[in-house]
Amino acid sequence: MAAKSLLASGAGGLAGGLLGAAGGLGGDTAGGAAVGWHSATGGFAVANHAAMGGLAVARDFAVGGQAIAAQSNTPAAQQAIETETLKWTVDWLIANQALFIAAIIVISIAPTLMSMAFYRRERVTTDELSSE
Repeated sequence: MAAKSLLASGAGGLAGGLLGAAGGLGGDTAGGAAVGWHSATGGFAVANHAAMGGLAVARDFAVGGQAIAAQSNTPAAQQAIETETLKWTVDWLIANQALFIAAIIVISIAPTLMSMAFYRRERVTTDELSSE
């Protein structure tokens, strides 16, 4: 399958994007609760074509603890999941948890540190104002 557009994929929250942990809604999704038109990967995954997760529901292919689809937990379903879903994002997050958490912390703290550096001013006392 051709490379998928990032605009048609979603991850996290209920918005299109690149990374997330809460859930996703979009064309191809990955997250805790993922609902996708083409594919979904997450704890609760529902999709039209392929789904993978603890509870995976799809029309064509599903792989997971409780899989409901035309092809459920079969080698054909596993092959479809490997090639047509965002499973690689979940695999990457599992393999790089510490790096991902560190990046989120840095991204979260950076605006505060930048504002402290850019808005640092010398305090002026009222005595200095009155002497001018």
